[in-house]
Amino acid sequence: MDDLQRMQFYQSHYLFRELSLTELKQVMNYGRIRSYKKGEIINYGDTANSKIYFIISGKTKLITYSNENRYVKDILIDNDFFGRLDPQECYTSDYAEVIRNNTYISFIHTSDFELLLQSIPILSLQFSKLLYKQVKKLEVKVEELAMRDVKSRLIQFIKKWAQVESHAESETISFSNIYSQTDIADIVCCSRQSVNNFFSELKTLGLLNYNRKKIEIKAQFEKELSKN
Repeated sequence: MDDLQRMQFYQSHYLFRELSLTELKQVMNYGRIRSYKKGEIINYGDTANSKIYFIISGKTKLITYSNENRYVKDILIDNDFFGRLDPQECYTSDYAEVIRNNTYISFIHTSDFELLLQSIPILSLQFSKLLYKQVKKLEVKVEELAMRDVKSRLIQFIKKWAQVESHAESETISFSNIYSQTDIADIVCCSRQSVNNFFSELKTLGLLNYNRKKIEIKAQFEKELSKN
């Protein structure tokens, strides 16, 4: 990948798009960009090699362990970031798993990123906005847990998933099935059986068809579901 391609990749990410060419070159001096395949693992819990990762294009899921149980914390897409903001933070077993081929991610050592934030004010401002978006995303999730039942949360998840994966305006929406039922259960905070029952209900009503690779769902599934 030549310098022009790298610059174009960086400019496509929300964090870097307001930077001048001189500032972008500063970032490029510290940052690296890699293409990842589906299923590749990124271990970011190691304090000895702490980095910040910026998703330029593609998708990853963040995974953690709690009491020896594995669960998905979040799904990240273009313009998101993850990693270790504090190099002194205790070691964790958290990691990211790439869930789409041709996912491009930039990574910068945490100490180098701190230097960039100090030397480029607009970068610091953009990063604070990204942090704010993450906080708001967490607030929405907590609010949904408090105010919505499991079925309502699953409906919202399917709607958001369809919006991100498919832009087609038709009676039936088709998109890639990139999540397991266990992943969905982790994200929505419910049991895998609840996800299975929900999908079975949609399928019985003729609102959903799915297999391991593809999902097809009626665009008006929420309205149709409310009638039953």
